[in-house]
Amino acid sequence: MSNPEIVDSGGDASFSEEELSLFRLGQHAIFQACVSSETPALLRYAFQLEKDREHARELVQETWVRAFERRQTFDN
Repeated sequence: MSNPEIVDSGGDASFSEEELSLFRLGQHAIFQACVSSETPALLRYAFQLEKDREHARELVQETWVRAFERRQTFDN
């Protein structure tokens, strides 16, 4: 059974300095764009580590929470 959430996003993990600055300031649209583009790859990686889809989702969610909480020190 395949999981439609665990697919290749084709996303690019590189963000411009302007986007990073807005992210660090808490600009939600930039954060949402990052989450949307990078979550599929993070889910694949977490699932490879854990072999449990629910736990993989929890790990990715916690990753995004921490990224947002520590956004002022985030670096590309």
